[in-house]
Amino acid sequence: MSSKNPLITEFDDDVVDLTKRQSAALAERLIEICALYTLSKQLNETIDIDNLFNKADRILEECLGVDHFSIMLLDDSGETLSIWKASGLVTDAVGNVTFKLGEGICGMVAKTGKPALAPDVSKDNQFLNYKTDQIRIGSFYSTPLLTGQKKVIGVFNVHKPEPGTISVNETPLYNAAARNIALALENSRLLRAAQQIAITDELTMLYSRRYYKEAVEKEISKARRSMAPLSLIFLDLDFFKTVNDTYGHAAGDDVLREVARLLRDNTRQGDVCARYGGEEFAVLLPGADVKEAVLSAEKLRSAVERKLSVGLVDGFPIKITMSAGVASLSEDVQTADGLMALADNRLLAAKRSGRNRVCHGSSRLDERAKTIYREKRSSFRSFTRLLASRKPCGIRSMEILVDQRWLTFAVEDISKTGLRGVVNFKPENGKRYVCRSIISSHDAEEMMFSVSCVWSKNIGKERYLTGVQVEGVQHDWNKTVQLTL
Repeated sequence: MSSKNPLITEFDDDVVDLTKRQSAALAERLIEICALYTLSKQLNETIDIDNLFNKADRILEECLGVDHFSIMLLDDSGETLSIWKASGLVTDAVGNVTFKLGEGICGMVAKTGKPALAPDVSKDNQFLNYKTDQIRIGSFYSTPLLTGQKKVIGVFNVHKPEPGTISVNETPLYNAAARNIALALENSRLLRAAQQIAITDELTMLYSRRYYKEAVEKEISKARRSMAPLSLIFLDLDFFKTVNDTYGHAAGDDVLREVARLLRDNTRQGDVCARYGGEEFAVLLPGADVKEAVLSAEKLRSAVERKLSVGLVDGFPIKITMSAGVASLSEDVQTADGLMALADNRLLAAKRSGRNRVCHGSSRLDERAKTIYREKRSSFRSFTRLLASRKPCGIRSMEILVDQRWLTFAVEDISKTGLRGVVNFKPENGKRYVCRSIISSHDAEEMMFSVSCVWSKNIGKERYLTGVQVEGVQHDWNKTVQLTL
């Protein structure tokens, strides 16, 4: 009967212990890899930069065993680090602490782009804690946050209360976490920049027309819920086409940029200023009633008149002026389209009454605008009835000549001085066009006349609501009006 060799038994026990230790280490590494994968996946799925931190916070503490940490970012100058997000203990104790490049361990890491470990901070002269004695730190590790172009945008700091509790073997894990955080921050920044470009007018750097219309919708919903006032202003430069024609489009662009600056300087922080199209601007004023909005519009009109000029006549600058229409939410006007249409009508009334003025609901100009509108609606109904009846003496169609092609001019409104309707191209304000009305007779007689575009608005894909004014007294136009009014 043989007995087991004691040397072999001792050897087997060592192998078992070693295998157990290696298995435990392997399991720990596997958990860390899974945690890093989860961190990477969640960070790169997160668009909101604040939600990004909330997800990172939980994974760092629960999965990677990080007791306390902070993420510090460089300011726009690239010279100062400040805490962007941190674990609860750091947030409560530190406040608005900052570090200059090269200051402390984290400042040196931001300057050199290389990580630094202080296993025992009491033996490291560079360690400055967070410039406070309220946080107990024994071990400290700082690693840079690097973009894909290796640019340092901040640092990721990890620390534990006891000395010697952060080892060199742990640092690759923290470096990997820092890479994921930096990538997510960079993606979020790029996305925000792209979103900002999408809602910004390139020339004036004001908000775009699309963003403005969305803002009006949102603010109307808020105003209804809270029963708060809401107003908006439409503004348009007077005779702006003359500036472009006389001094060139570069000068015109300079004027538009300066108008944008004046709008920003003379409106409240919560107001939304936009370039609505061409030389037309819009301002949304949450919380402002009609009186406050009129004061704001007058302030803007006055600022343009006092501070804007172009060219010289007899040694004197030619002043730039602006007209404005103001509208506010009321029992009669409760929708975004209604509010903007009312402001636009009042802007048109301000133009017709002499320009360089503000038109609002309590003025005689508004009553005049309503009268004009009623007259136009009456003309429109008459015109529609004629088109529908197809009488021999009626108008069969209206067309406009564009690039040697006759395009349909779907008339909605007609008067003795001009007409309004929908076209499938973008008219140029001030440009002269040839129109024709076709008599609904056997030989389809054409009546030709000239018009100039006064205004146009995009109402859909390649569809523009346009107002034109007839140039001079023309026989064919008079005949067209007689057949419709």
